[in-house]
Amino acid sequence: MRGRPDQRTARRRTRHLTGGLLALGLLLLAPLAQAEQRFINIGTGGVTGVYYPAGQHLCRLFNTRRDSHGMRCTAESTGGSVFNLNMVRSGDMDFGVAQSDLQYHAHHGSGRFEAFGPADQKAQIQTVAFGSPAGRVGLEGGWTITGVLVPTERPSPYWFYLPALALGLLVVWNQRRRAEPPGRGPSADTPALSA
Repeated sequence: MRGRPDQRTARRRTRHLTGGLLALGLLLLAPLAQAEQRFINIGTGGVTGVYYPAGQHLCRLFNTRRDSHGMRCTAESTGGSVFNLNMVRSGDMDFGVAQSDLQYHAHHGSGRFEAFGPADQKAQIQTVAFGSPAGRVGLEGGWTITGVLVPTERPSPYWFYLPALALGLLVVWNQRRRAEPPGRGPSADTPALSA
């Protein structure tokens, strides 16, 4: 004869089931809540020069708004202007700080960059006015823009926890609904069920 499990065992099973379902819901939704992190890198120059601290400062300014655009900036110490221009041209680096005369020759495919030909699909920042949006962000004249990334509207990552919370509340509600109210349990008058 199989009897009904006691209340302590039923509560224990309910807790295990509820905990398991909540953990499963959170595990399934956790990757969705994490924003995709994109990286951009800036080639600067030697660490003892002027370009390296300028690149570090630009990345620091850029990273202060990382939550709004979802990108992270790093400034790398490199061999200097020619190295940076070659890396940007090959696509191995996103931005590169360079001397304006070398940048001119790299962009137009003249001088020591004659073998490469003129640059295509890149824009150069020639001058930056004081107080302009570009100046407030920290852009400098002579930099090459290789692409523009526009942040997309995305929901708050906390919205993804709502289904797990709703699932947990549903389990709790269902378990409470199934529990017998006090005073309505089996009494001496009720005949016992036999197998």
